[in-house]
Amino acid sequence: MSYIEGIHSSPERKGRESKKFGEEPLSEERLGDHLAAYGNHEGIAGLLAKMKRGSPYTQGQLDSLANPDEKPLWSKGLALHWCKDSLWPNGLVARELVDKKRGFFGYEKTKEGELGEAFGGQLLDLSEGLPVSLYQLSGSTNSPSKTKISETETGEQKETKDRAPLTRFRIAKELVAAKLPIREIDLVTSLQTDYPDSYDYDTAHTTIGRHLSNLAKAKVLIYESREADVASSFYRAVATRPESHLEPFKTHYSLTYRVDRLLSQAEVPLSTQDVYVALLEQYPDYRNN
Repeated sequence: MSYIEGIHSSPERKGRESKKFGEEPLSEERLGDHLAAYGNHEGIAGLLAKMKRGSPYTQGQLDSLANPDEKPLWSKGLALHWCKDSLWPNGLVARELVDKKRGFFGYEKTKEGELGEAFGGQLLDLSEGLPVSLYQLSGSTNSPSKTKISETETGEQKETKDRAPLTRFRIAKELVAAKLPIREIDLVTSLQTDYPDSYDYDTAHTTIGRHLSNLAKAKVLIYESREADVASSFYRAVATRPESHLEPFKTHYSLTYRVDRLLSQAEVPLSTQDVYVALLEQYPDYRNN
């Protein structure tokens, strides 16, 4: 049985003013396109935010945007590949032939791409305030995902996928609204209810569990997994405990004292995960140890 105990937040972001993501809310399908294009990469999000509409950018111009003040942040030609492989397939830039003789293409930001300025800025702001990268937060767009065929406003058919960034966005939305801790099975059931075409019964637990495990490794949330037939251990302070000197565990004097005090004050037995969560709440520095 698996539980999601809590979500780590960034104290640096408290009180910051939110930016609007366009004038109207995006559909989840369009949001998925934006997340797949730049939601897991600071460089692509920054490039799209700096591009202006009106004329196509050549490779040299894109390199200059990606590397301001001639600082070598990204390799030469990489920005062009970001446009070709990420922004263009998702409709955020348009490709134009800028040199007919040599067959060179440039990329111009579209109206849809303009909507990414505010959202990209929010993602960069989030990345700055968290000890993890956007890739760790959103996952890979190359991860296995279910293909769906949808119809555009003009009646054309479009192939879409619920890639990792969109799935993790949905997980975060569910967790923010849920009362924690929540069991993994309840989270999966909720996602299947809200998105019946996206998560099959046979594969949903494996898919969602993998995302939760990776987010826990990145210290974005607290996730505990236990086998159903494995006994769980709970601890409480005993009446015969020494009142004076307490023998420390190895050389961890402070930690031993704090665990002892926590168990002594608890009204019910605590699991190791309960102790861990309580210690993090009282002593956030333990998260870095």
